[in-house]
Amino acid sequence: MGFIDKFSEQFRKPGGFWGHVVGMLMAATTGSRNEWTLSLLDIRPEDRILEIGYGPGVGIFQASRRI
Repeated sequence: MGFIDKFSEQFRKPGGFWGHVVGMLMAATTGSRNEWTLSLLDIRPEDRILEIGYGPGVGIFQASRRI
């Protein structure tokens, strides 16, 4: 298994140094998409939110800042 295959595997199950790098990459590239999605919702403090496939958790973090 070459480097590209090993690096790609980190997107499925991140771990270690490269998992941290992949998490940072995902966080940097999905922030605006998460903000747009959250702008369509009227999130209130009493709401419960389930995020599926949350990656590095940027969407949940942004949702929690809104309330």
